[in-house]
Amino acid sequence: MPIDTKASETGKITFKNGIVVLKFFLNLGQDEQKARFLSRIDEKKKNWNFNSRDMKERALWPKYRHIEMPYKTLLEKTPHGT
Repeated sequence: MPIDTKASETGKITFKNGIVVLKFFLNLGQDEQKARFLSRIDEKKKNWNFNSRDMKERALWPKYRHIEMPYKTLLEKTPHGT
């Protein structure tokens, strides 16, 4: 059985048993990520949250864009109480 089918069945069983699972997904675009990144550098109170690895990770951002489609498919296959 494919993993997405198992996940879907688990979701249906969970829902039928009256368990409410709240799922939150935050998808920030590149511009918003850049603004947040720069604020961690510019704002003194946010400096603690800056790591030099963040700069290397930002350079890899275009490579991560291929992940967008799988998460949309996952959300579409998640039961929503119907």
